[in-house]
Amino acid sequence: MQWAGETREGEEAIFTETFSMEPSTPKHVRKRKNYVSGRTARPAAARKLWPASSASASASNDTANHQELAHPVQIEQDCNGGEDIYYDEHPDAPPEMTNSKLCWETYRQQVDFVNGLSTREEETLDRINSGPADEVVVQIEDVQLTKKMLEFFATPELYADTYVSDEVIEAWKRMFRRQNISDTRDDGKVLLDSTAKIQFFRTIGSGENDTLLNYGIEYLQHDMVFLPMKRGAHWYLAVINSRKHKIQVLDTNRKQNLDYSDLKNILMIIEECLELAGKEGHSNGWPDFKVASWDVERVQNIPRQTDRSSYGLFLIIYLQFWTGEKMSETFTKDNINMFRWKLGPSLIWSPLNMIH
Repeated sequence: MQWAGETREGEEAIFTETFSMEPSTPKHVRKRKNYVSGRTARPAAARKLWPASSASASASNDTANHQELAHPVQIEQDCNGGEDIYYDEHPDAPPEMTNSKLCWETYRQQVDFVNGLSTREEETLDRINSGPADEVVVQIEDVQLTKKMLEFFATPELYADTYVSDEVIEAWKRMFRRQNISDTRDDGKVLLDSTAKIQFFRTIGSGENDTLLNYGIEYLQHDMVFLPMKRGAHWYLAVINSRKHKIQVLDTNRKQNLDYSDLKNILMIIEECLELAGKEGHSNGWPDFKVASWDVERVQNIPRQTDRSSYGLFLIIYLQFWTGEKMSETFTKDNINMFRWKLGPSLIWSPLNMIH
């Protein structure tokens, strides 16, 4: 976007451009349309384009206060302790949050995955495509992402046959869980299970009862368990929905009568987890623990991919927007494309990203 003239803090600004993009359209010929917005202008000094690297930090000390995001732990302490984090101190906050507390719930509600790309997001996408491909630009907890892992989102027209990596999905899931600590939707409280745990279930041996018990207790503290399932390069989402007493499958594959034997095997292990927890007196209202015998329902009327490699992108969409009853957002081809463009910058600019 470009600003229509100079503005001072507090004045209204007019955006002259927003973006309507197709993944197959190179950045330099993306289609634009004009519109007017009453959004308050950001102070110029606080417009952040890219996290300062350690190599360039000394060269930009004069703007470091505006360029560095607070450490994620500090943000949580500030929210919990009631200390104010002001917009000028935290350039990732939208303009309307000036002089207000920045806490996880507010931050989550303000992040925009629908409207056009901001200048900072455009700059971030450009930087993903420049420099060493093996440069680590995201670390959320112990998950690291390199520029190469994010190329699919920055220039999908060049990486049409590239799949979203397991690491990207795991990093996004951890970011989303931390920003949605109490994730409650239409059919109750949600647990987004980890890809590592699913892999553990595939290779589990004997003598793991204590681990399975702990997993079972965690499951029973929730009403829905979201299982990110992978078959080869293909991702789909399976949801254990205790309120509906069924297994819901959200799959981008349009073929019918697909074999979900891999899911059946995972459900048998989860059933064992639940039964161990049940013997310890945990139940939390689940109708029964025989999840491997529950009806499996292929969910219809959901957004599905039209290319060969966007399984992971659609898995993330399902994880974020499936309520147990419906998709909480109506997706069109255009805003799915925009979601794709914004995913890389959202990971890089997450307060949880330790690479700043």
